[in-house]
Amino acid sequence: MIFMKYVKKPIIIEAVHFTKEGGFGDDIPIWLHEAMLEGVVREYRTIDGMDFDVRTLEGIMRSNGDSYIIKGAKGELYPCRGDIFEETYSAVDQKEDSKKHYEIPDNKLLKWMNNHNIQTSDSCNGEYCEF
Repeated sequence: MIFMKYVKKPIIIEAVHFTKEGGFGDDIPIWLHEAMLEGVVREYRTIDGMDFDVRTLEGIMRSNGDSYIIKGAKGELYPCRGDIFEETYSAVDQKEDSKKHYEIPDNKLLKWMNNHNIQTSDSCNGEYCEF
């Protein structure tokens, strides 16, 4: 058997920083908000502060303090320890546009918003929604 070395492909992911003191904070992306409403991600208070867990195909994965929740290239969610995340990932430059664009797969978000009586604006076109 031949052993080789590999390097990760430069795939862009989305992530949210989580701290024991502040949890995910108030400004979370739509994909995380939706995952929390569906019970995929659960944020809760412990004696030591805030914590979260994520329901994955491998089972429930728990955070341990300073962590990130990652949305992978295929939409999968998983936690990552803060030190490993900072060693593995670096921030990507984003447009200086103040509007945020969120991809809406198969109009899932629009359907969810309609089911929860949330008004959409003309800027939602089935692919992107501007807030």
